[in-house]
Amino acid sequence: MADPVTTDDTTSTAEDHSASTTSTGSEMVVPRTRTGAALVATVLGLVLALLMLVFVLQNGDRQDYEFLWAEFSLPAGVAMLFAAIAGGLVVALVGIGRIVQIRLAARRHRRADRRQQH
Repeated sequence: MADPVTTDDTTSTAEDHSASTTSTGSEMVVPRTRTGAALVATVLGLVLALLMLVFVLQNGDRQDYEFLWAEFSLPAGVAMLFAAIAGGLVVALVGIGRIVQIRLAARRHRRADRRQQH
């Protein structure tokens, strides 16, 4: 019989627990999962969104801007929010380009491997 593992106020054997948990001493350690990481990312994103909202509301003074041929007036916080969104889009486009590049290289390698097998 396996060594007993104590968690909270119950005692059971290590065999009773799922394979996704590991025991260290008398406590159970649950490995990190993608769902847990998604939850952390969601909470951090919501906190960041709240901070951005506060920033936009506190920087409501209108400023005049010129971009290429356009002239417009926006609150400073909104203009900075648009600039951050534009920067994020640039980063996303670079990331998409890299993913496409890697997938194309993987496809070429798979085709070359198939040719060598035949």
